[in-house]
Amino acid sequence: MCVSSFARSNGAAAGNGAAAAKETAAAQPAAAHAGVHETLKQAWARVFAYATGDGRDRAEPVARFQQPEDLHKIVGIGLDEQPTTQNLLEMVDNIFKYSIRSNHPCFFNQMGMGGTEVIGILGEAIAAAVNHAMYTYEMAPVTTLMERELIAQLLKLAGFESGDGMFNPGGSMSNAHAMLLARHQASSLTKTEGLHGYSKQLVAFTSAESHYCFERSGLLLGLGTENVIKVPVDDCGIMIPSELERLLEECVAAGKQPFFVNATAGSTVYGAVDPIRACHAAAKKVGAWFHVDGAWGSSALMSERHRGILDGVELADSLSWNFHKLGGMPQSCSVLLCKDEQIMRDALKLGGDCSYLYHEQPYDVSIDSGEKSLQCGRRPDSIKLWLTWKMLGTQKMGERIDKQMANKESFIGMLRNRSDVFEMVCEPGFCNVCFWYKPKGSDLAKEQVHELTARIKQGMMLEGRCMVNYQPRGDRPNFFRMVFTNPEAEDQDLKLALDEIERIGDEVIKTLSC
Repeated sequence: MCVSSFARSNGAAAGNGAAAAKETAAAQPAAAHAGVHETLKQAWARVFAYATGDGRDRAEPVARFQQPEDLHKIVGIGLDEQPTTQNLLEMVDNIFKYSIRSNHPCFFNQMGMGGTEVIGILGEAIAAAVNHAMYTYEMAPVTTLMERELIAQLLKLAGFESGDGMFNPGGSMSNAHAMLLARHQASSLTKTEGLHGYSKQLVAFTSAESHYCFERSGLLLGLGTENVIKVPVDDCGIMIPSELERLLEECVAAGKQPFFVNATAGSTVYGAVDPIRACHAAAKKVGAWFHVDGAWGSSALMSERHRGILDGVELADSLSWNFHKLGGMPQSCSVLLCKDEQIMRDALKLGGDCSYLYHEQPYDVSIDSGEKSLQCGRRPDSIKLWLTWKMLGTQKMGERIDKQMANKESFIGMLRNRSDVFEMVCEPGFCNVCFWYKPKGSDLAKEQVHELTARIKQGMMLEGRCMVNYQPRGDRPNFFRMVFTNPEAEDQDLKLALDEIERIGDEVIKTLSC
């Protein structure tokens, strides 16, 4: 809504033909605009206060849970034909009040949020304010240069001597983009003729603990989910290279073509990092594209201390990287890096008429990114990352990762010191720790542990002091999963999470089903 529209919907009187209305008509727009600007300034002040303080305040709860039907009424969700009579500032306050405080130091629930850099939030606001799309330098001159610089620096950090990249709306899209590049490498005919343009069935391989987006990618690319093979993992969720080799050999023997192998660098649940070098060797033995899904783990490359976690990543053909996870960017900020600059352009470039976008220009049009992207109207997500990196520098960005990893180690120590109450599920992965609440002497059956974990989480959600996620895996009953995305979290916050689980668990355990 433009300012004038907002003014009209918030009390700017319309004339009824009366002389008094005509006399004041000239003064009304100025007065209305002044009032609107003041209201908007106050609304922006609330956003600033939330981003820099209120949303991170330990004195505030992480969540104020309400049932959907109640929240619908409290916030006034319904939309009508006429402008609302609700006060804008009240609406802004309610949005913040009843939203999850994902930047709270006691939020450990998801890895795609938490510990957002305030400069990144400023960058997000600037992206909305400039409101342009990234298809050409003509339309996005400043942000195109930002994006090119970021991609060049990220390629260096990944150890890629050359290549290109693309910012995508999330890691799922970056991983799908990588699989599309792999399909193009296997057969460029699939671009024009589809899968019928290739005589063999194309098959992708990824670990059983990889993100579900790879199955979705197989669906989107016409492979079918049955042709995205899940490779067995060990007890810590790490892909077993010998199993990958066996399945690849079986695929070739069956007359099919393995065209894509993914190694996960930081799985969603366990934080498992697959053995990149061994997976690369297996992939290249059959001529497959080798991708590393580093949506969670790639940020370790920013840290001198922890970059070795991704040993061998420089061997990959492509790498996905989400800065809205450990990198502290607002949702979303994902980039796909690719070693082969030409295939990145060829795989998506169309022969059709896009002349309304791509013209003869007084600059080198190779800088335009539109023909390499899965999107047309692509947001300038580069602003928030460029601005943050510019202000903090690479070293400070790396220190952010160091703090998150230090929090993980501190939490592991707490679990071990309280082993009479808590039990780790397996050796912790990248920046995840999975554990059960299992008081010694309670002799809980697997089904009871499953129920207990879920009910503790429900209690935590209702009380709102902290948030920790849970899930089952294979034959393992529900267990808690801590992820460490917020460098502002301290030992007191980690301890509070365990204290809350134990306190609520002590009550729930008395009422468990037999």
